Amino acid sequence: MLGIFWSNNKWYIPKLGYDPYKFSLAYLTDFELLRKFVDFMHDRNGSITVTATKVLGYAKSLMLNMEKDGQIKKFGFLLQNPEYSNRLLNPISNDQWDAWCAKQTLIIKQYLGELNEGKHIKQGRNPEDPIRSYLDRQHPITVFFEIAENMRLYLEKHGQFMSVKQLISIQRDLLMFEMFPTQPLRIKMYSIMTYHKDNSGNLYQKADGSWAIRFLASDFKNEKSAVSDKEYNVPIETELWPKIENFLYNVRPQFNDNRPNIFISVSKSIKSKKTVKPNKTISDGRGDVAYLSDAVGHRTRQFLNGCPGFGPHAIRHLVATDYIKNNPNGYQVAADILHDRLDTVLKHYAHLKASDGHRHYQQWFFAVRDKWRKES
Repeated sequence: MLGIFWSNNKWYIPKLGYDPYKFSLAYLTDFELLRKFVDFMHDRNGSITVTATKVLGYAKSLMLNMEKDGQIKKFGFLLQNPEYSNRLLNPISNDQWDAWCAKQTLIIKQYLGELNEGKHIKQGRNPEDPIRSYLDRQHPITVFFEIAENMRLYLEKHGQFMSVKQLISIQRDLLMFEMFPTQPLRIKMYSIMTYHKDNSGNLYQKADGSWAIRFLASDFKNEKSAVSDKEYNVPIETELWPKIENFLYNVRPQFNDNRPNIFISVSKSIKSKKTVKPNKTISDGRGDVAYLSDAVGHRTRQFLNGCPGFGPHAIRHLVATDYIKNNPNGYQVAADILHDRLDTVLKHYAHLKASDGHRHYQQWFFAVRDKWRKES
């Protein structure tokens, strides 16, 4: 919602009576202000986007109450805290708070219903835009080879000038990008991936020296579209074994973090030397999922020429697109690779079926024709 508070380096919401320097969550219970936000998003984007409606949905969730065990229970954070009533533009008493929240919730619900019924909600930026040039390649997964190679060259050139924090951060991200093509798990799974010396973690070494990744079926239970009734136990390619061992035994201990998680933010306790900083790095210390998501965006901007950066979901999209593009009947394999349901993959990649299916037919056709010409 900050967009309606700040534009062109100037606060302009004060004309509505709000003090931007005293911003409060209570403002999210005021539909009139929320409507101003939607109007702002419409003026900026030319339409009402999903992003704008998500803010409305979030505001509604903060005032949520539901019936449970025959009683109305207050689940929403703001609904449970009537003291926020005195932070509204026009404060109300605490005993009016429940009625106020109920009214605003109803208005938001009706407004969202009208938007959906009138089909006014449009998608904003196409999430494929940052990776369009890579998706158009015959083999989109080559983008991973490209970024990993650029990261290795960068380390060779600048590694000696980096602080410890910078160095181990990029080494961590390099290992992730080398694992992504063959282990295209959601970023949450990378953030919770563990290693224990007794090989009881998610990343483990077998008796023959090989490495693999395993997750219980229950680990996927909150992942949208994931196969949550089947465990994940996948071997890691041979080339990565020494890289994993080097990271676990030589790099990871430098993070000064006793948690078993592998891909984490750098500990603030690390003392960095005063060295030349070839490139600004992302900040550390936030939640690991958000942090790793930002790391993907940062590294793709940094190491792919002309790329505006893309998020971790694009990684899965690039992998699945490559396989289906080059294997016209490869939907089930793609679903297995992503640990997703087949119907989900069919739904999201149906657009590849016609164009790439026809391309495979043409290859087959030309092969038959050329063979006939040669033999006739």
